[in-house]
Amino acid sequence: MGQQKSREYFCRPSSPPSVEPTAIVSDQLRPSSETPGITVLPAQAPSEESDLQDRSFDSIDSTTGEHQVAAPLLLSAPGSSTATAEGRRSIASRRSSNGSQESIGTRDPSALAQTLPKLNTSGCRPPIFLPPSPMSAGTHTGDTIPSVGNLLVSPNIPEWLRRVVDKGIDISTFLHEEYKEIENLEVSRIREGGKGPGHPYSYSVAQQSQNMRRNRYYDIIPYDKSRVVLSSPSPSDKSDYINASHFQGLPGTRPYIVSQGPMESICGDFWQMIWEQKTSLIVMLTNEEERGRVKCHRYVPRTPGQRVQYDNLGGISVTLIEEETMPNGEVVLRRVSLEHGRETRNLWQLHFTAWPDHRASSPQSVLSVLDLSRQLQTLAEKETDAGPMVVHCSAGCGRTGTFCTIDGVLQLLENQSNVHGQDDLVRQTVDKLREQRVSAVQTVEQYAFCYEAVLYRLLEWQHGVGDTRPAWIQLAPTAGPGSDRQ
Repeated sequence: MGQQKSREYFCRPSSPPSVEPTAIVSDQLRPSSETPGITVLPAQAPSEESDLQDRSFDSIDSTTGEHQVAAPLLLSAPGSSTATAEGRRSIASRRSSNGSQESIGTRDPSALAQTLPKLNTSGCRPPIFLPPSPMSAGTHTGDTIPSVGNLLVSPNIPEWLRRVVDKGIDISTFLHEEYKEIENLEVSRIREGGKGPGHPYSYSVAQQSQNMRRNRYYDIIPYDKSRVVLSSPSPSDKSDYINASHFQGLPGTRPYIVSQGPMESICGDFWQMIWEQKTSLIVMLTNEEERGRVKCHRYVPRTPGQRVQYDNLGGISVTLIEEETMPNGEVVLRRVSLEHGRETRNLWQLHFTAWPDHRASSPQSVLSVLDLSRQLQTLAEKETDAGPMVVHCSAGCGRTGTFCTIDGVLQLLENQSNVHGQDDLVRQTVDKLREQRVSAVQTVEQYAFCYEAVLYRLLEWQHGVGDTRPAWIQLAPTAGPGSDRQ
């Protein structure tokens, strides 16, 4: 590869406020050409509609409607393999017939459907006492954190969170400085991990030529130590690699498997992972297409009764049993049947459609989806030997990492783990997750959103909302014992 000129990245502010939720422009700090030990290899320049953070391979031509390939950026470090022309061609051609073979059929959904438990979906509607979404109302990153935090009475806000709220007008500067530290630590890990296999942060397996085509984005790849290993090699190229990671925050929190959004050529591998890990719940946080780009291939059959079969493990079939859209229209709940040999398993897919890439979502909506995912996972664990839930967006780091961070911090608060300690649980959780997956919580806006969502949940508890309120929370005078909304 010839010498190429490196491209530097600069911070850009959030979009100005409007009545609709504002589009969040990337504020991610990426290594520049001057970062020691890191080479930034620029590829095709982003189009005017995209931004530096949108690194999807798939795009759709607005005139022809055809799929196109947009090459992203690759981070490489000393000792790591860099993308060759052959490697880039193999990635671009990943949609060839080398993918898992599949066949499509139809089955009677009524014969498959079992008695499905009625779920409490009332929480999908935001509580009426809460103010507007801070991400759509603010003009600077996290600038509503102080105002939301100051609605809490003193005993209901942990000391570490009080220190963040008390930053006041300096909250945006504080969050940017904290996030820059997080990014700098990751740059060091990438540099060290590039020294080769055996290093704690090595990512050599993901960069093997046969596996590069399996990555939706060049720079979002799993570390060797935390990657999910397929127990039986993929039938297409005999690889045990899938772009997914085992993921867990601080002690006392639930484990997850986080994944990139499946590509067409690896849908069979994705379902193989679901089978092998005994997953009973998939949380999908992306739409299949956003802003004219393919973010995730449709891996669930489209109509009830439709069955898709893959060659993995000698044959896996996936059938959609039923699909339900929640009352607020933001959540689609699908019941799926997964068959291998003589065994059949039923699982849920919880698809949240209101969290577009690089745009604002509302804390109330995200918290409602989180609550529903907990309910489904708990139900599955009671009925079966369920493994970890699988959470994915498009890259499996930004929205996914944010979702898992919020869930982990709330679990610690619910269990009264270090509630009134000095350690910032949000910062510690993000640091921990970043050790297991590159770019977990991908932008400073998402980092701020973690604090905002935690504050909103504390505010709900203070007003007697929800059935997870811990004993240390004091109810507001207007919230009586009968005000719990189950």
